[in-house]
Amino acid sequence: MAKKKETTPLKTATATTAALDAFLEKEGIYSLKQLSDMGDPYDIVDWLDTGNYSLNALISGSLFKGVPAGRFTMFSGFKATGKSYLAYNVIKRNQDKYDKIIIFDTEHSVSKTQLEEFGIDVSNVLIKAIDWIEDLSTIVKGITNTLMEQKKKGKDIPKILFIIDSIGNIPSKREVEIVEEGLDKVDMTRAKMLKQFFRVITTPIGQLRIPVILINHLYKSQDGNKYAEDIQSGGTGAVYAASTIVNLTVAQIKEEDGTQTGVTVTAKLVKSRFTATGAKKKFRIVFKKAMNRFIGLQTFLKPETFKELGIGIGKVDRNGNFECTWKSDMELGKTGYVITDENGKLKNVKINEFFKSSVFTKERLEKLDKFIQEELKFANNNDENDYFDETEIENTELDVKNIEEQIIELV
Repeated sequence: MAKKKETTPLKTATATTAALDAFLEKEGIYSLKQLSDMGDPYDIVDWLDTGNYSLNALISGSLFKGVPAGRFTMFSGFKATGKSYLAYNVIKRNQDKYDKIIIFDTEHSVSKTQLEEFGIDVSNVLIKAIDWIEDLSTIVKGITNTLMEQKKKGKDIPKILFIIDSIGNIPSKREVEIVEEGLDKVDMTRAKMLKQFFRVITTPIGQLRIPVILINHLYKSQDGNKYAEDIQSGGTGAVYAASTIVNLTVAQIKEEDGTQTGVTVTAKLVKSRFTATGAKKKFRIVFKKAMNRFIGLQTFLKPETFKELGIGIGKVDRNGNFECTWKSDMELGKTGYVITDENGKLKNVKINEFFKSSVFTKERLEKLDKFIQEELKFANNNDENDYFDETEIENTELDVKNIEEQIIELV
């Protein structure tokens, strides 16, 4: 392990800065220490559980966090990939922490019956059908302005959660007019209006610590390149504004007779301000059952975690020792699972005996969380510097004489 570097205190100017300090304070510009002492309005003090530990870790870097308050988190994917399901799961797991949950429905697909069947108490859930971007902008800005005024007066403000389903499906007024007038034109204002929407609400959303979950659709690139990245609907406004973007893909779960009973979701982190991007985690959505919050943790059970946790991916060999078979691309249900029983003996178990609270106890989750934080964290100046491994280096010796001759010819 690389030796940590010692940090050197910053040198500070000795000149008197009273006049400048007075101006900065008047304009509300504070040092990080001052903000911390005041209760930093931009600091994330609340995280929303997604209902799945591995997804929490993917987004926040910890099993016990999840979706950050005061930021935009976007779940995107093609049809039937579990985007709205995850948003509803966040509501269900966190609604007792919020006074009002407002769903902005741009697809006119949300209903009271649907939410109640999901297990959501609709008493503090509000739904607003959105017809165009201008409507969404006016309402959200009106809510944030009202809350900011109350906050400035020193009044307590309600805790609010926003869900926008879906952000890329909102037309502009101009697009509606084009359709109504039967014009053969393309609306060039919609993407600009969405960017404007995010520009005017990002700061108050952060200051009021309102978590915003964006649902969005992906579509295939039309440039003919099969390796091209999938494109977010609605332009780049949401992409730039979101602190976290998770792209979802699915594989069907079927019974022996071919009946689909659910999906295995692969969540890929494509943008994050909290953890290293590019990571993928898998979990399941079974249509007639609640989400198992432990499925997905198998991807973190690497060989080095077994000594601390006493559970792992693999099997107990004939000598009673643990044999690890963990792989980064292993498929759920196609590997072995090992636990340590109450007598301290290693034991092979089936998948339905593994992903349970009796196996993933609070103590084990806390230990696993330390490994996860190390795995998903951003690098910092105390970490080992980037380097080239010998296997990455080809023959890079320069023919200096040849280069000098080429330079002379050019001159």
